[in-house]
Amino acid sequence: MSVFDFLQNTACELREKGVRSTARTVGVEVFRNGPLRRLDKLGYKRGPNIYDFDWDLLLVLDACRADLMREVYPEYDFPEEYAEIHSVGSKSQQWLERTFATEYQDEVSRTTYVTANMFSSELDPARFNLLDELWQTHWDEDIGIVPPRPVTDRAITELRENNPDRLIVHYMQPHYPFIDNKLADGVNLDYAFRKEGDEQNVWSLLEAGEVGREEVWTAYRENLRLVMNEVELLLSNADVGSVVVTSDHGNAFGSLGIYGHPPLAVSCLREVPFIRTSGTDTRTYDPEVTEPSIRHGDQMNVDSRLAALGYK
Repeated sequence: MSVFDFLQNTACELREKGVRSTARTVGVEVFRNGPLRRLDKLGYKRGPNIYDFDWDLLLVLDACRADLMREVYPEYDFPEEYAEIHSVGSKSQQWLERTFATEYQDEVSRTTYVTANMFSSELDPARFNLLDELWQTHWDEDIGIVPPRPVTDRAITELRENNPDRLIVHYMQPHYPFIDNKLADGVNLDYAFRKEGDEQNVWSLLEAGEVGREEVWTAYRENLRLVMNEVELLLSNADVGSVVVTSDHGNAFGSLGIYGHPPLAVSCLREVPFIRTSGTDTRTYDPEVTEPSIRHGDQMNVDSRLAALGYK
């Protein structure tokens, strides 16, 4: 945000909301665009690269807070090897850039990356064994995101047919929109601070008190259960010895007056689950087999879909 935009937005908020509300907004905005961003650039609260760990299959659940996983994890029959780590970033672009850094190119070149996250459009496919971008082929216009089942299907197919050295499977859930929940209707993911004219989003509604914190948390938790059911299905239909379930980043959820997941060095955005488990192929499920996607370079399509998720 430029200085002009910041001053213009401040003037608009003064007219609409008064001094007290504006002072709070300006204070948080200055705080998060000042020291917290500088701390992020200095590496504060930045965790290890995921390639520093031993795994054959890495399952990334987008925007999953560690405390949210702590609520849901006991419902699933995974080995009791639950832990938490700090992520390398607090938004997907940071996680991708810092995970697939050039110093890890040897590992990246052995990696098949199956992803529903559209920021993969910024990656170079030539650096990977395979870059399979499901947002190109399995985007669901009705829910405004890639649902988890096609991701599960592609992962099982890759493991059964190709047995890649390293497989990263990136689900978009529990990231908003909340599937099969009333909060999914007409509300887009975004940060609390939005320019005049932007659509309402779940985080700005939460900040304004127009939706309840418990209501949003419940929907967020149900979205995690949805994708954890897919993880369970995947791990019962693939032979893989070393599996890690983690997340690229968390969600501020109002901590320090911050909503969503801007690129800031704060624990609520960096603390993510780190679950070690394994998979056994019981052949109880036959996935819908599709060919890997091929990028066509339709950046306008990428931009419009990111905008639908609230990324400006």
